[in-house]
Amino acid sequence: MTMVTQAFDYIVGVDTHAKTHTYSIIDTATGTEVACHSFDTTPNAMTRAINWIGRHTSGTVLAAIEGTGSYGAHLTRLLGDHTDIQVCDVRPPKRRSRRGKGKSDQIDAAAAARTALAQNTTHLAQPRCEGTRSALRVLIAARRLINTHRTANIAALTALIRREDLGMMARRALTKTQINQITAWRNHPSDQAHQAIARTEAIRLAKTITTADPIPVT
Repeated sequence: MTMVTQAFDYIVGVDTHAKTHTYSIIDTATGTEVACHSFDTTPNAMTRAINWIGRHTSGTVLAAIEGTGSYGAHLTRLLGDHTDIQVCDVRPPKRRSRRGKGKSDQIDAAAAARTALAQNTTHLAQPRCEGTRSALRVLIAARRLINTHRTANIAALTALIRREDLGMMARRALTKTQINQITAWRNHPSDQAHQAIARTEAIRLAKTITTADPIPVT
């Protein structure tokens, strides 16, 4: 069993946020913090941060990043693509472990580093922001948003059909068959002005709903 203190000369703990990341460099031989600094999350600022790490470390380096799949995702990719720094994902320390120490980005960055410092190398959590996992996360989030909008559009269309006399009953939520029928509607010569507007909106909503329908798996 190889401990992190044996495998790495330095650990860089990173407390990540939307606008800034705070970096704390810990010497694994002594456990002391040798440098700490905050950088913006712009691409140029992240490049400066990586160069800053290089100036304050030597040998083997481990970056312990909070949120490699969220705020720390871009930094994780940069480190993996352009450096020899190994990256692991760490969870924020429990609040009770920081009781009496206050709350600051520097404290959390150092805590991230020390969380990894005490682990066996085989127990380090690998980043999850790359490859297939990242693509699936994007697709799942997009699908959820589409479903949310689709549900809202069905409710709006049902309410519209109940309110306006357009030749269809909707005592319950509209069925998929009814929605498909509405997509094929055309302007009705006998419609009054308000009915014509309502029918046009019903057609638009129905087409939006059917476009958002999941593609059947064959």
